[in-house]
Amino acid sequence: MIMKKLNLLSVGLIFIVFGCTTNGIDEPIILEEASALNDPISCDINGLENVCAGSTRTYTFKPTSYVPTSFSWQVVSGNMSIVGSQSSNSVTVQFASNFTTGRLEGTGGNSNNESCTNFIDIDKIVDPTSTPQLSGWELIPGYLPNKRTHWEYEITNPISGVVYNWYVNGIQQTHTGTGFLYGAYCGQTTSVYARANYTCSSKTSNVVTMYPHCP
Repeated sequence: MIMKKLNLLSVGLIFIVFGCTTNGIDEPIILEEASALNDPISCDINGLENVCAGSTRTYTFKPTSYVPTSFSWQVVSGNMSIVGSQSSNSVTVQFASNFTTGRLEGTGGNSNNESCTNFIDIDKIVDPTSTPQLSGWELIPGYLPNKRTHWEYEITNPISGVVYNWYVNGIQQTHTGTGFLYGAYCGQTTSVYARANYTCSSKTSNVVTMYPHCP
């Protein structure tokens, strides 16, 4: 008999050993079933890790290598609560107005005694606390032939990445940015302010009122 090193191959749940016969031809020999050495069961909790206090978000249980048929959820810590059903693969979480940080845990199992538990840590988004400061000045003194004067406004303490909306006499304009140019008719008193839109909140600037010069 020709002696030869045995080669082990895993196919699904079955292990096959390739041995050797007296004529030198490899033949497969099934040894055993061993499910424990196959892909391990794992799971994740999908959803936002950073949220606004007072908001509502959805989190989903994502299994790997098995199919869970039952689910359970619990708030481990933090000022947040589960809204509605806790027995499906997704859950809705309401974050309190004083939420700062917390942990949500989910479990998925089935009748084959396959089960996995995982958690997600969630933190509050902290917005800037500064209020935008607005300054304005007459760009072209006097008035133009169409009896309009041009005024320029600027955020003096802008924050990178923040969108600013502009309002003229309480009406939102289409322009966004840290600067704003506006033309007012002679004698038309106009009030302008800007609003900084942060991720979870907004801050309104001081109001600048212009009094266009007239001849």
